[in-house]
Formats: sequence, structure tokens, C-alpha cells
Amino acid sequence: MTNIRDINLNLFPILKVLLEMRSVSKAADRLGLTQAAVSNALSKLRRLFNDELLTMVGREMKLTPRAEQLVQVVDHFHDVVDTALSEVEFKPNEWSGEFVIATTDTVTALLLPKLVDTLSAHAPGVVLKWANIARSSVLELRNDVVDLIIAPPLILGDDTLVSRHLYRDRFVCIYDAKSRTSDGPLTLDEYMSRKHIATDLFSPDIPEFQNDFSEALFNLRNEQDNIAIVPYYAILPLLVANTDYVALSQERLANKLFKPFNLSFSPPPIKIPDIELAMLWSPRRQADPTHKWMRDAIVSACADWD
Repeated sequence: MTNIRDINLNLFPILKVLLEMRSVSKAADRLGLTQAAVSNALSKLRRLFNDELLTMVGREMKLTPRAEQLVQVVDHFHDVVDTALSEVEFKPNEWSGEFVIATTDTVTALLLPKLVDTLSAHAPGVVLKWANIARSSVLELRNDVVDLIIAPPLILGDDTLVSRHLYRDRFVCIYDAKSRTSDGPLTLDEYMSRKHIATDLFSPDIPEFQNDFSEALFNLRNEQDNIAIVPYYAILPLLVANTDYVALSQERLANKLFKPFNLSFSPPPIKIPDIELAMLWSPRRQADPTHKWMRDAIVSACADWD
């Protein structure tokens, strides 16, 4: 039995034209080859199929019964190859389904309004599902439970994922404007003397989740007087307003959502590195047209933030 690895697949386009034209000279003209080249290919095809394929009957060439059987097979073979090699045009307006993004409430609050507008206009059949990021998110990403992660790339401790930078943010202290008489930044003594609403999103005490900013937040959280530790940033203004509590939040979220609560913002009294947000995905999804379209939409939504 002939093994496909031993077959010269370049012969099949010539075979297809020979079966159609039933003439070496006409096939050569169609293919832009010399008659000698086509005759040589026909000789190889005859040996491959152990059949004459084309025989002279009177003054014209006829297909042998074996060649007649090959017509549909060869046509189907070419259709399959053409389909496999051609890039299918992706139409967002025809895309329907669910796209799952694992991230924090901060990113959801900032990105979702923009992405909803984009999807409504260009891909109305897509439902965006937002999942809370967790230690299991990377495994869920690899198993296609999650399509995309938006987070600080180093915090996940996995350098095998594909990533793309989105934007940077920084931390600010938030507190009720009425709780201070001074307009200046919070001093370290004043900061440490207050009770705190702390956040714990990424479990930075776990070694594989360590990086500069998570370590700084973790150390600070252990030293300050915490009255509560919550897994969300968006809830902070409800807990801080009309109290003398203080909390740390990302500046972009504070500027977007917190101002109606009559809160004031101050730089942290200690150095906390800026936070980088990136989207991360499995290399297996790199060329997926639906995935690429969504990544481009997210990059566009963040374009004016950096």
C-alpha cells in the first residue's frame, strides 16, 4: 500500500487539469508548463496509480475507467485543500456566543461600558461574561472555560501565556472629605492612625503571585489597622463615605466612580509601584479570528489610557 508520505503532492494539480482537458498539450497551456513537464508528470501518475489514466482512442485521448473514478475524488481533494488553506472572512455581526473574561471589578467597571457599545454596534450576537479572577483562572484559560484574562501579567506567575499591555494605573488613598481639615497629602502617621478598609484580590502571600506592587500592598495591609478586608474595589466608597476610614484604590476607578460620594484622594504615604494591566491568552487562540477581533476591541477601548 502506498504511503502518503511517499507521494509527491505537486502531481495532483497536474492530474486535475489532465482529467479535465484530456490532453497533454492543453493541460500544459492551462498550467503554464512545457509539454515535456506535463508528459513527465503523467508518467509518474501512471506509475503511482498503476494505470494508464489517459489512452489514445482514434485521434483523441480518453480517460480509462480508473481515471473516470478519480475525477470526483481529485475534485474533492482540491476543494478540501483550498478550504484548509483559505482564510475564512470573519464577520463580527454574524458571530454569536459567549466570550468570558476573567478580571477584577476595577477593570470591569472601566472597560465594560466601552465594550458594550462596541459589541452592540458591531457584534450584537456576542454576550460578554465577566468572571472574578482567581488562582484557577490560568487553568480555566487553558481549558477554554475562560477566553481571556485581564490582570497584571506578573501576578499570575505564568510566562507561557501570550500577553499584550493595555494601560497603567496607580494607587491613591481615598477618604471622606469631611474627615480631615487639612488639604495636603496624608502623612504616614495619619495614614497609620486610621482604621482601614483593605482589599485582597490576588493572594499576594502565595509565592507564585508575588511582584513589586502586590508585595508592597501585602506588607502595608499587615501593618495597618484593618477593620475589614474585601475582594472588591468598587465597594470601597460605600464603606469609606461618612467615616474616618481610609482605603487604597486604583486612581482611574476612583476618578470614574467615587466622586459622587464626596471622597478625597491623596497619594499613598509610602512608595507603591504603578500597576500594569495586560490581557493574557493561550497561544492556541492566537490566530482565532473571533479572539483576535475581541482583543483588538479591548485594545481600542484602552487606547487613550496610556
